[in-house]
Amino acid sequence: MFNFFNANRKKQFLSIWKPVLLKAKTQIFHKNELPEISKKDIWFLIEEWNQLYEQSNEEEKTGLSVLAYQLEIHRYAAAMLIDGKSNIQISGIVLLGYMGDESAWPLLKSLMKKTESGISQAARLAMQRINEGRAKVEINN
Repeated sequence: MFNFFNANRKKQFLSIWKPVLLKAKTQIFHKNELPEISKKDIWFLIEEWNQLYEQSNEEEKTGLSVLAYQLEIHRYAAAMLIDGKSNIQISGIVLLGYMGDESAWPLLKSLMKKTESGISQAARLAMQRINEGRAKVEINN
């Protein structure tokens, strides 16, 4: 029952947010033009955002990044790193890397050193995306 509910919730969420994400690739929204989003749905947004970001060209990535900062989803992503579920942690790590969120550096560094290899690798890659020079120095220490 829980998985069915989650699948329906995600489908409903994406019916509203997928068009917004696709438009964000080429159009800047004013914050008050954006639909409401509940904290329960942030993970759906982050998963979809990550997927679209990976498929986008540089100009589209800029639009998606602007939207992400307007929504402040990097703050939610950082909180997701503390969650015990590795798929949730990895989604948050990937987003922070794509957004270049320097404020997440200490937490990413901690995850790189103290967790399972998948999360550690994701944190290492995110750090490299955020600041390649700094990552080279700190990863090797």
